[in-house]
Amino acid sequence: MTPLAKAFTSGSLALARQLGGTVPDVDMSGLTGGEGLQLVHEAVGQMFPHPHHD
Repeated sequence: MTPLAKAFTSGSLALARQLGGTVPDVDMSGLTGGEGLQLVHEAVGQMFPHPHHD
């Protein structure tokens, strides 16, 4: 992942963790973009469960 993608992913996971979400410990060095995006979707999905895109 690019440095920006790593910062976005780790920031999103830190926010979810701070707000009481269940977030696994992740080794950011071996994470692919797709895996990072999936983790963000899961973490943010717990905070905002029904986002709709019209």
